[in-house]
Amino acid sequence: MAAQNGRGFIIQMDIAATPTTIGGATTGGLTINNEPIDVTNKDSLGWRTLIADGLRNADVALSGVNLDDATIGQVRTDHIAQNEVDITVIIPGTSGGSAGSYTMTAVIASLEETGEEGGALTYTVSFNSTGAVVFTDLV
Repeated sequence: MAAQNGRGFIIQMDIAATPTTIGGATTGGLTINNEPIDVTNKDSLGWRTLIADGLRNADVALSGVNLDDATIGQVRTDHIAQNEVDITVIIPGTSGGSAGSYTMTAVIASLEETGEEGGALTYTVSFNSTGAVVFTDLV
């Protein structure tokens, strides 16, 4: 199996109804969770009993160097206004293209901007899904 290039992991946010890559990214991550529901009771004979179809969510994290005032500015605006945003997470494929993408509506859970003397202005932003997450396989 060929290795996949992390450079292809891209997060886009819809800005004015146009999917726009959040610029300057150096690190991105996606976590999809399924929190089963515990229904253990006395009839379970001491064994935990779970319903697998529990609460599902996706968390997306992105950090990088602020190279683009427009996209980070929109992240700031939507975060402060507590707007829901549409995002796409593009997963790299082995042939240099995309293996697929996750699309979701999300809230911006946090935005951190850091500037050090003699260093670049950096950002870290995290998104939490609200509603269904859809994966489109492009392989």
